[in-house]
Amino acid sequence: YADKIKTVVLSGVTEIGEGAFSGCTGLTDVTFVGTPSQWSEVSIGDGNEPLTSAELHCTEDDPEPEPILGDVDGDGEVTAKDVTALRRYLAGGYDVTIAEAAADVNRDGAVNGKDVTYLRRALVGGYGVTLE
Repeated sequence: YADKIKTVVLSGVTEIGEGAFSGCTGLTDVTFVGTPSQWSEVSIGDGNEPLTSAELHCTEDDPEPEPILGDVDGDGEVTAKDVTALRRYLAGGYDVTIAEAAADVNRDGAVNGKDVTYLRRALVGGYGVTLE
């Protein structure tokens, strides 16, 4: 009967033993109750090719990481390039995309020239402005 199984739903699974799905040659879809990151932590023993070859569907997405305050261009670092990106975004007419949540440097709920000033001061230091 194992070869007739086409779909499985896995919930609360942390380990799948060796060969647990070896006879499930008809398996095409696996639904995992959780996120892709949680699925990647499941220990899968050898001999489970039908399981690992099936299409995976997770019921939840991984959460978006918190933006780095001041990392306007989203490259993972806060540098002078972020000041330039923010200035160009505010000026308009440039083909620039910014991470708005990271661009509201002074956390007043608006992305504007004040954020450029705060960001510049934080980069140079000595103004009592921090990006925390």
